[in-house]
Amino acid sequence: MPTFFVYLSSIHAVKEFVTIASQFDFDICVLTERHRTNAKSIMALFSLDLSKPLEIAVDGTEAECSAFQEQISQFVAPAANSNG
Repeated sequence: MPTFFVYLSSIHAVKEFVTIASQFDFDICVLTERHRTNAKSIMALFSLDLSKPLEIAVDGTEAECSAFQEQISQFVAPAANSNG
């Protein structure tokens, strides 16, 4: 499952991220040390520590992951970017 990091540093960024994520038919999750959270849930995202980059896991094909990353490119954290 490909993963990468995003920064969601404002309410507007969270709302825009969730709007974009919700347009995709595959699962998109935020991974923390203890939980796997639905990245399409605005309430779930607001329950996380947004002062740090969030690790995103995409449960789709490589092409689907690339399409999603392209749509949210303004949030992707370049220094912490990985596809593992």
